[in-house]
Amino acid sequence: MLDVRTPEETALGFIESAKFANFFDDDFTEQALQKVDSTKTIYLYCRTGNRSTKAAVVLQEKGIDVINISGGYKQWNKENN
Repeated sequence: MLDVRTPEETALGFIESAKFANFFDDDFTEQALQKVDSTKTIYLYCRTGNRSTKAAVVLQEKGIDVINISGGYKQWNKENN
C-alpha cells in the first residue's frame, strides 16, 4: 500500500501498513519505485482519490500493477473509525 499524500497530510493520520511517497515531489516516481515490490499489486491512496489516480497512471507506465483506493484516506477513515 502506498500513500501519495504530503507529509502534512500524513501527519493527520494514515493507514498503518502504508509506505509513503509524496506525489508532489519532483522525484515521486523514483521514491515510489524504491518503496514498492514491482512484482506485486500496489494499492494507492491519497486524500480523496484524485491524486492517487494520477499516481496510478505514472506507476502503470513503469509496469506496476496498481489499484487506486476509491475515496482515498478520507473514505477509508470514515469506514474504519
